[in-house]
Amino acid sequence: MGYKAAEAILEEHWDRTLPVDPFLIAEKLKIDVRETDSLGDASGEVVARRDGPVIRVNSQESNLRQRFTVAHEIGHVVLGHLNRGETRRKRDTSAEFSLKNFDPDEAEANQFAAELLMPRVAVNALVKRTDHGLARLARAFEVSEVAMQYRLKNLGWVS
Repeated sequence: MGYKAAEAILEEHWDRTLPVDPFLIAEKLKIDVRETDSLGDASGEVVARRDGPVIRVNSQESNLRQRFTVAHEIGHVVLGHLNRGETRRKRDTSAEFSLKNFDPDEAEANQFAAELLMPRVAVNALVKRTDHGLARLARAFEVSEVAMQYRLKNLGWVS
């Protein structure tokens, strides 16, 4: 599952400081990350190349969105989604926002990204140790409040 793969990446490449830097992790994994304004309505994509994977992230989106997109695309690489004959994966085009378009690889890459950016161990420690509200937690992890809310729910901290 996506969270186990993210835990392994964190174990090897995370220095235990917050926020987790997905750009640095991509660099350590030898994944090239490039900002571009030529993705149309997509947040990002990962492209398999002979010399290694390349993540292209939409420079028109917020830093928080770019961070999640890079983490998500790292997930596709680590989880082997590009090894199934695909050379390119796009993320969050407007056509994808429909239950008819559910893609298990996308769900798994989102799970990976959530664990990478909001490691279970760090979230649990902060919630137990301090009286952080949702906004403060989101700032600590440099994610959106919506992403933090989902993470807290998935970890059983809120219903």
